[in-house]
Amino acid sequence: MDRATLFASVLAETNRADKEAELPEMLSHAEAKIARELRCDEMSASDTLDTSSGSADLPDDFLGLRSVYDDDGPLQQVGLMEYRTATQQTRTFAVVNRTILARVASVNIDYYARPAAMDGDGDTTAILDAHPDLYVALLSFYLYKRTQDLELASTALDTYNDARDRLNELAQRQQGAPRFGKPYSFGSTSSTF
Repeated sequence: MDRATLFASVLAETNRADKEAELPEMLSHAEAKIARELRCDEMSASDTLDTSSGSADLPDDFLGLRSVYDDDGPLQQVGLMEYRTATQQTRTFAVVNRTILARVASVNIDYYARPAAMDGDGDTTAILDAHPDLYVALLSFYLYKRTQDLELASTALDTYNDARDRLNELAQRQQGAPRFGKPYSFGSTSSTF
């Protein structure tokens, strides 16, 4: 599906052909909302960053990290203060603004990337191809909101939210559950009291 087909689908769904000229503006709002809220496999990207100077800028389309590793295995993310004070920890990294700090020569990152903006009628994204209903529901919401059809806007937003939540949940399951370290021991649990 491309942008022109998406717009045609939204106009057919909402029966509001009079709002066709406003759809490009609504699409930019929808793209921003999707970039803020959605994390799915179609947004996955990888890159190798040169951190030999101690830091590297994250890619321009960066939205969030999935994993950081080098040839020796994964690196552990720590807070900025721990990174700065625990200088002996070479297998850690920290993220500050749009920069990654690491004490290895280079890191490979798997991350969520912002989908490219659809500026032309023939433009598309992997998310639109895989989940056109997500875009149709969100654009319908913006269209109904603009026309103050609040009941229809609420229904369209609920449809979008449900699709977004299911995609985020699926991506989290596919990425794997977090691993927990061994519990901290306070010593013997027997009491002498």
